[in-house]
Amino acid sequence: MRWLEVAEAQEGGLKPATVTVNNDAIQILTIHTSKGAEWNAIAVPGLNEKNFPNSGRGSDSWLKSSGSIHLELRKDTLDVEDFTFPSEGTFAATGKELKEFESRWKNKKREEELRLAYVAFTRAKSHLFGTSAIYGDGKTANNESELYLWLKEFVTARSPENLISEAEDDGSGNPNLVNRKSATWPLIPKRQAAILAAAAAVHAAPVKRYEDLTSTNANQASLLRDASALIEERRRYSAVTEVYLPSRLSVSTLIRLKSDPAELALNIRRPMPAHTTRVARQGTEFHTWIERHFQQS
Repeated sequence: MRWLEVAEAQEGGLKPATVTVNNDAIQILTIHTSKGAEWNAIAVPGLNEKNFPNSGRGSDSWLKSSGSIHLELRKDTLDVEDFTFPSEGTFAATGKELKEFESRWKNKKREEELRLAYVAFTRAKSHLFGTSAIYGDGKTANNESELYLWLKEFVTARSPENLISEAEDDGSGNPNLVNRKSATWPLIPKRQAAILAAAAAVHAAPVKRYEDLTSTNANQASLLRDASALIEERRRYSAVTEVYLPSRLSVSTLIRLKSDPAELALNIRRPMPAHTTRVARQGTEFHTWIERHFQQS
């Protein structure tokens, strides 16, 4: 409750999210987010029983859900009669009252889902598209929800030509499970065949020294000179280069010489500026002071 008070005082209340209508894109939104906006065409999928209207996996009343707020603290549930212990005080009477309260709460949740459906359907200016899938991810077929049946009844009575498709379960099972789709991943590039053929041709070609090749025209001679220059440059870079250690080695250089000699040789051959930490600077100053002290003495 303290958080709600701070949010109301500091943030101006919990402001609902708003959306900007973009007629040049397909926008995927929740129904709550779409409140206050309109589009020329709206698609509402998943009009299946227990999905929309959503019955929930379990009751979220304050009697069965520890995360729910008591009805006395909620202004949106004043029309729901709260649970009260019966005057009889017997186990049977209490169980009956619990069932009646859960029934009232279930009807309340259904009314909320219907109001949510009204919000979704009225977002469309001219075209409303509703779907109900026979199968989802499971083995059991889904039933059409009452929302879909109402839409279907309305379309059939007013304009049956707008009923795009209608199918029934033939009992063969979920096609997504019976005929599983498969694909190769990662995808094979379209140029893979040409690349492999070119690689095979290079591999099968006889080895020839470029020095022995002769040219028949100026263009070929130019290409041979370029190839010769590139090969020679590659040879120079591939040749072993001797790197000499400096006459004075620090402790960190000795550690690097032990752990990674190749990296140390590369760093000596082509030194790069490195960040010196404050502790390293203090250590250097301390070692310099010791050297000066013993030189003087």
